[in-house]
Amino acid sequence: RVRGALLEELESTALWYQRDISHSSTERFSLPDAFGCLAYMARLLHTGILSGLVVNEDRMRQNVDATNGAIYGSRLLNALLDTGQIGRTEAYDLVKRLAQRALDGGPNLRELARDDPTISRLIPANVLASLFDPAFYLRHIRTAYRRLGLE
Repeated sequence: RVRGALLEELESTALWYQRDISHSSTERFSLPDAFGCLAYMARLLHTGILSGLVVNEDRMRQNVDATNGAIYGSRLLNALLDTGQIGRTEAYDLVKRLAQRALDGGPNLRELARDDPTISRLIPANVLASLFDPAFYLRHIRTAYRRLGLE
């Protein structure tokens, strides 16, 4: 239902300059309905899944390690783009090539990135190391737990 409401809203105004009061009937029905569905889904997620969730930290670490560092490819790509000295296509192709090598059983992506001449020229070693720190992805976890009533 939520996905359908999005389509209704997108279709209610095909062109930006066609917005007028005649489209409000769609909004008066679909938006409250969508938010009601989202609230129900959030409650169901909390009571049906999150409140009884048991996290196996060792298994999670194994899953992250199984990517051989490729899981951090998006951060590496963004860091390259943030330098402003490499285009998106070139940076994407570079990270993709290195990540694929890591996934294929080669060295860890962090090592491949460290040894790559383009990356080592653009990103200082200390910044590069920080890109592969899982703490970045966990920095808001306590806030999320608190908001979900899981702490």
